[in-house]
Amino acid sequence: MSDSTPEQQLREAIGTRIAQLRAARKVTQEQLAERVGAAPQTIRRIERGKTTPPLGRLLDIATALGVQLLDLFEQADAAVPPPIWDTEEAAVVELWQNTPAELRPILVEVMQRFAARR
Repeated sequence: MSDSTPEQQLREAIGTRIAQLRAARKVTQEQLAERVGAAPQTIRRIERGKTTPPLGRLLDIATALGVQLLDLFEQADAAVPPPIWDTEEAAVVELWQNTPAELRPILVEVMQRFAARR
């Protein structure tokens, strides 16, 4: 992974995962491209993390490789570093995580009201 944005790191991780799955199944980039109705250069760009394929294309790739869509993201989230929060942000995140789902809209409303006072 390079020193790039979290989005780029995720794109590269997904591309690497696709390349791994493709190689494990002994499928060439050209064969995968044919199976999903794409140009071979498109598959190369995806695998190198140079382009973000639409969700439909990712689903086609997963189907062509005989895996679930989520398998393309396996280990990819580990490539994205967790956000670094300052003390106040960390407190807000912790409050959010500890608030029951049914009460979260109230928490959002309160925060929006405070933000509107600025």
